[in-house]
Amino acid sequence: MASPKRVLFLADRVALVNQAAGAFKAHLPDSAPVNLVTERTSDGRVFLSTYPTMMNLIDGKADEKRKFGPGHFDLIVIDEAHRSVYQRYRAIFEYFDSFLVGLTATPKDEIDHNTYSLSTLRMASRPTPIRSTRRWPMAIWCRPRRFPCR
Repeated sequence: MASPKRVLFLADRVALVNQAAGAFKAHLPDSAPVNLVTERTSDGRVFLSTYPTMMNLIDGKADEKRKFGPGHFDLIVIDEAHRSVYQRYRAIFEYFDSFLVGLTATPKDEIDHNTYSLSTLRMASRPTPIRSTRRWPMAIWCRPRRFPCR
């Protein structure tokens, strides 16, 4: 996958969105992070949101136009993917035509096995530790783009 032009980072809590926004600003200041919980601009490279905020943005229309079209994001990163987020917020993942990566710090043996058997997703070849801590964030599943890159 080439370097994504626009990334959406989704988390289940505002505190995690705020924490991630701070990390992007500190470590990747040129990424122009936009916290959609507090900002409503569509200018940026990295957008961060809670699931309900994003559901409202893709369901709502201003001047008969949605804020984000299906091809707006090249990559969607789902934090806390071990939770039942895919079933509950499936509309978000089906609406966007983007590469999906789910992250969790929960060890595999503590994750609901349904997380690994989601219909359109596939398990990463092996969960990959991102940093050396006692609770490692790991990619647990991903979905390739439905269509070739534009």
